[in-house]
Amino acid sequence: MFRVKICVKNYIKTKRDVFIWSSTEGLKKNLKDGQESVNNGNEPIDALNFIDNYNNPAILILKDIHPLLGLNNRNADYNLIRKIRDVAGSLKNAEVSKNVVIIAPSLVLPLELQKDITVVDFDLPTLDEIKSLLNEMIEMNESSGIVIDLKEDEKEVLCKAAQGLTLQEAEKGFGGNGGERDGGTATRVFGTFLTWMSEKTKPVFVIATANNINALPSEMLRKGRFDEIFFVDLPTKAERKVIFKLHLEKRLKGSISKDFAVTDTLLNKLAEITEGFAGAEIEQVVISALFEAFSENRTLNKEDLYKVINNTVPLSTTQSEQILAIREWANERAVAATAHDESYNYVPEETQEQIERKKKEKKSTETVKKARGGRTIDF
Repeated sequence: MFRVKICVKNYIKTKRDVFIWSSTEGLKKNLKDGQESVNNGNEPIDALNFIDNYNNPAILILKDIHPLLGLNNRNADYNLIRKIRDVAGSLKNAEVSKNVVIIAPSLVLPLELQKDITVVDFDLPTLDEIKSLLNEMIEMNESSGIVIDLKEDEKEVLCKAAQGLTLQEAEKGFGGNGGERDGGTATRVFGTFLTWMSEKTKPVFVIATANNINALPSEMLRKGRFDEIFFVDLPTKAERKVIFKLHLEKRLKGSISKDFAVTDTLLNKLAEITEGFAGAEIEQVVISALFEAFSENRTLNKEDLYKVINNTVPLSTTQSEQILAIREWANERAVAATAHDESYNYVPEETQEQIERKKKEKKSTETVKKARGGRTIDF
């Protein structure tokens, strides 16, 4: 978007009103002090209708429509393609200057639109553009109370190190060490990050989360970078009780079911019958139970919660093999995030009974529910 602004500024000299459409926010008008929503602009066709009927010089920027044009062999929206062609012809003969700009990470140009659309392929950003972006990011952070203490020569070094990247690649670099997919960009960014972690002198405490730790390279996990790995297993009974209490109080506050009694007896019962449920699944139990009550135009009762629980198949059942594999990995390599006294009631991962069972069959979902992984440590 930053480079689009520069391009528009360089090539369009007349003053225009700017409208931006995205799939998440609909149609909005750019103002000096922010944006304002435009009514009836939730769909791209609505936005095209709006710009076609707008009586002042304007630019419409469309985001997120490339999937609708047939990205990755998806079915194209031919009504949208037809509308783009109609508006393209209309704007050429309009009494005031109006343009439509389509922003897309991938070039998707149906045959029907090839004569109506001019493709502008951006080169890699220049050093000045990277500096402008860096200064803009610093200003945004400082306006939020976050002070960025960078001298001009430090900015210069940082911007030169970023040359060769697109303005989005720095953000993507931390999403995975996928150097084979992006020409080595992520590998370079990842290497810079590792060096910084090893050599930083400022008191910065780095915390990261990962769903699949096997995807992380070993050099990131050594002492001096991430000094300890904690394994967050399925919640214990005591933890499930707290999670239920948190979500019930959060969702019931201010609702028609605000008088629903969240008693210790109820929490114990809910925690007892949700062995193997993850925290997110417990949250969805509460949400689904509220929907159940809402559909019948009444307040929540405990039977709604029990019904949803009985109808839920947790990940500990559908993904038991994967959970067991992660737990086995964590038993020697990670510290259990659950306090030792809370996981004490769970049998160790490797009982003699389980060893014998492994010889006959795969580990069952029962094993997932009756054990917790990760080693304990004294702080």
